[in-house]
Amino acid sequence: MPCILRAFGKNFDAAKYVEKSPFKGIEKYLKGEPRYPFSKPDGPKNRVSGIMVRVSSGDFDNLPSQITDAILFAKKYSKELGKLVNVKGVETVAFDFGIYKRDVMGQFDYFPSELLLLLGRSGVGLELSQYVFSDDPKTGRRKKTGTKSA
Repeated sequence: MPCILRAFGKNFDAAKYVEKSPFKGIEKYLKGEPRYPFSKPDGPKNRVSGIMVRVSSGDFDNLPSQITDAILFAKKYSKELGKLVNVKGVETVAFDFGIYKRDVMGQFDYFPSELLLLLGRSGVGLELSQYVFSDDPKTGRRKKTGTKSA
């Protein structure tokens, strides 16, 4: 998934927050509900409640586009991000950048100081999620084959 804002905590009332949130396209998940409600409704349950907001629609192979969008988002919502960090029950707030895990000896990805300062001033962290993809032999397009790696 491209860059998203994540906020979560064991005692975070995500449903209440969503009602008043200025963020567009906000999604919530609640502690105790199925983690995969459609594919595994009887499977594992969420251990925390949280929200997700799309920050960028830049693709997995376009980190610079995700970063540009993230800077604009952080500027537009700087006050709300600062408030979100201090909402009762919130334990973690971060921008999560989703990228391809490249098949290289060393993978290096750069984040400009402007973004880091904006996030730091608001108390928001930064996460880089790498996903394993392969080329689909039928379409020639990349498809996700693995799960998030640290």
